[in-house]
Amino acid sequence: MAQRMLGGSAARADRVLVNMLEGKMFVEFRAESREVLEAWLKTEGMHFDWLVRIEWETRASDGKLHIAE
Repeated sequence: MAQRMLGGSAARADRVLVNMLEGKMFVEFRAESREVLEAWLKTEGMHFDWLVRIEWETRASDGKLHIAE
């Protein structure tokens, strides 16, 4: 399943974090829109509880917020 998420066409995963003890997974996806992502997840048979759009992030050493790619 991870390979399909990482190589998807309509949506793709950039980062996958898994907690095997609790059976939970957090994934950063890239998609054109929320609707496209939800449709892709449904076709892949993946259940999701919630989705959050990230618009700003900080990765730079300056600590400033930058527009998410």
